Formats: sequence, structure tokens, C-alpha cells
Amino acid sequence: PPAAAQLGILRRAHGVASVEAQLQCPLTLQQMKEPVICADGHSYEREAIEAWLLVNNVSPLTHQPLSHSRLVPNHALRSIIVAQRDCGSSCQEAGADSSWRIDPSKLTISGVVLGRGAWGVVREGTLLEDGLPRIVAIKQFPEADQVADLTRELELLAFATVRCSHVCRLIGVCRLDGLVCLVMNKYAESLHDLLARNGKLTLQQTLRLGIQLARAVGELHDISIVLNDLKPSNILMDKWGDLVLSDFGISTRIQNNLSRIMPSSIKGTTSYMSPEAFDPEMFGGVGPATDVWSLGCCLVEMASGVPPWDGLRHQEISRTVCDKRETPSLPDGLPAAAIALLSSCFKYEPAARPKASAVHQSLVAIDASQLQSLHSTAEASANASGDTRPLVLASVAFSEETKDVDNTVAARLEANAGASDGAAGARALDSPGVEKQDLDIALALSLSEQCHVVQTAATPEMEMQQLETALALSRAMAMQEDARRGRGE
Repeated sequence: PPAAAQLGILRRAHGVASVEAQLQCPLTLQQMKEPVICADGHSYEREAIEAWLLVNNVSPLTHQPLSHSRLVPNHALRSIIVAQRDCGSSCQEAGADSSWRIDPSKLTISGVVLGRGAWGVVREGTLLEDGLPRIVAIKQFPEADQVADLTRELELLAFATVRCSHVCRLIGVCRLDGLVCLVMNKYAESLHDLLARNGKLTLQQTLRLGIQLARAVGELHDISIVLNDLKPSNILMDKWGDLVLSDFGISTRIQNNLSRIMPSSIKGTTSYMSPEAFDPEMFGGVGPATDVWSLGCCLVEMASGVPPWDGLRHQEISRTVCDKRETPSLPDGLPAAAIALLSSCFKYEPAARPKASAVHQSLVAIDASQLQSLHSTAEASANASGDTRPLVLASVAFSEETKDVDNTVAARLEANAGASDGAAGARALDSPGVEKQDLDIALALSLSEQCHVVQTAATPEMEMQQLETALALSRAMAMQEDARRGRGE
């Protein structure tokens, strides 16, 4: 809906004073003009948070360490702020506002299909912004009776975008060639694409992506949104490997403090559906626990490379889950804690499953345990060889498409080479497998003189396992340093 209409919805739901307080920057306590989302999931005025990050690496609100320093423009919140400023108190009622509207003459839709669903087709397009082309994703609603579906999806997406940092970013809406078009940010690929290309992921990759995914689902549950169709093709990834959730076509928002809702029909993708999704009446409806089952299915697919119930038809899966009460098979080689966590996600009774936030906490604990184990192994090896230097990073590398962006960080590392006995430079290498966050960790540790960052060349003798071990050691030492600072040591 237009931003002014969305503002009216928010005011009626939460009260004028509450909504206007949410439009203020937590740092300046003034209404924001250019809101951006920080790594802690909260929105701030850009200038204020940039100044904060120059001297701090923790959240201004939670005081927890920030995983990165990237700032994402909060377009939906800015649109609501503009509507609030322009409309004032008269925005209590839904009204027309141009801030969500896109000039159709600036939008071109290509023939590239990014995805299809029961509620629309998503195509690639180009949007001219200030004379410069921007590649976008466009969800089309070709039939008049689908406008209601678009309105519902827009309401949920706008509501989530204001409050969550891990949802697909809304740009605006327009009508082009008789089609209603929802224009969104285009991401590098989906988790489905990644799995189709690489097969199953390593345990380290599964844990890292699983942590992001559980946090994203938990954010939506905190604002009472149930996805109803969580699956790898609806999990998008940017060029850094960060996840966002997309496709709110069959999502719902639970109202009036209810824990479940009764859908009008069976909805979802069979391989990821819970017992209550197949038979809502038996369980009294669907709710956040429905997404937790789907979250477990996504984790299983990441670790195994194949979706749950692969090869079975819809009716066979329904009978297996509902009548036989069977759960998806768990991949071999998982730690005992991971097996226990997945088993809890697949409890038959929805109330027995953990919350998404608890899944997130468990995955973080499992990841920390794995990193500590690798750290101990690397430390023992270093002691045996007589070289006890904390070698934190064996190589820093970028993929071709992100090199230009990341070279600025690499330059900062090289500029600090020789700055102290405890820091040395690192050079960007053209090899896959290393992410920007590993470079950020190396930079942070280098500047804090906590370790040596060594420069190496990409040689055939360097095994990817060695590289992953070095990177894991880097993250483990960073976690230890964060814990030490938290204790005030």
C-alpha cells in the first residue's frame, strides 16, 4: 500500500505516539531523514550511526558485538517517515502518497524469469534511478483478482521491512502494460541455486547459514508473521552470502495475541510442510512452530544436498508425515547436539518444538563448539611444530564479482602492514571460499594488535581444508577476544 496508508495502519495498531517514537533515531532522538539498518537489526540515522561505528564495534542499543559494519538503507521506513512528515495528523486514514510509486517509464521488464509461484511470476528488470540503471526483481500480478493478494503481500513486506533486517527489500509499486508490479531488490542467488550448484554444504557452511536463517525467522515471529512457505528457493542470498527471506504471498500475521490461525486452505510446499500444515483442523491451525519444522527441513537439505522426502509424491509425503508420524531422515556425520536440535524441530506436536530464537541460540552454541575444537587442534599442531604464533588467517580472497567492493578493505589491511609487531598486511587473492566477514575479522584483529595476519600465495599445495581451518581459528580467536572484552579484562 502507499506509505501514507501504511502509516495509518501502524497508527491504528500501535497508537500515534508509539509509531512516532519508532521513527526517531535511538542515538539522536530526532525523527530520521536517512534511516539505515545496522547489523543489530535496528534502524538509525545514517550520520549518527556512522559516527558511532568510527569508535565502537558494539550495538548502541544492545551493547553486543556487531558482526559487520555494513549499513542497509531502510527504504520502507523512509517512505513512512516521508508520509508522516507530509501528511501530519491527517494520515490517520489511508490516503494516496507517491513515495511508494514508481514511474513506469523508468522500469523495463526483461524476459528473464527469476521465479514462479501460485501468486505471481518474478522477472528481472531494470529501474532508472537518478539516470543510472539498477537491476531489480519484479513480481507481476497479471489478473485483476490478484490485486488483493498483492495488497496483502505488500502490507506484510512493508511491516516486516520496517522492523526486520533479514527480509527482501521493497523498492516500490507500479502498473506496467496492464500488470501490477511489485519492485524489489534483486539478490545474487537463492539457497536453492547454491545447493543445486554445489550439492550439500560443509558442516561449517550449514551452521553459518543456519544461524542467519534461524535469526531471520525469529525476527518475523517476534512481529507475529508466520511465513507458511519457508524453503530454499524463498531464501535469497546477497553477494556476501547474507540471507534474506522472500515471498510473503501466503504468509500471515497472527492478530490479537493468538498463537495459531486457521487457514482457509492447505498451503505450502510439500517437502517442507509440517503435520499441522497438512491438517490444520486436527492441530487447531498453523503458527510459528510450523515455520520451525520448515526451518529444520532447510537445515537437513543444506547438510545432505537433497530435500526431505526426495522422490516421494505429495500424497505419499502427507501420509508419511500425518499418518505414519515419520520425520525427515537426518544426514550422517552431524554432531550429537545438531542431531538433537533437528529432532526437536520435527516433534509431532507443534507446542513441543523450540522457538526459532532457541534454534538460533543452539546453532550458535554448536558453531562455537566446532570452532573451539578446531582451535584446539590447530593450537596442538602449532605447539608440536614449535611455532606458537597465533596464525589467524592463511589467505584473504574474493570472488570476481565482489573484488572491486572489497579491495577498499584490503587496502586498509595493507596500509596497516608493519604498523606494529603484532600486525602484518594481507593481500586479496583470486580464490573461492573466503568471505568478507573473514577479512573484517582479520582487520579487526590486526588493528587491535591481537594477532599476526600472514600473507601467503595461492599455491596448489594449499588445501581448502587448511584454509577453512585457519579461518575457523580466526573466528574462534575473535570470539574469545569478544568474551574477554565483555568480562572487562
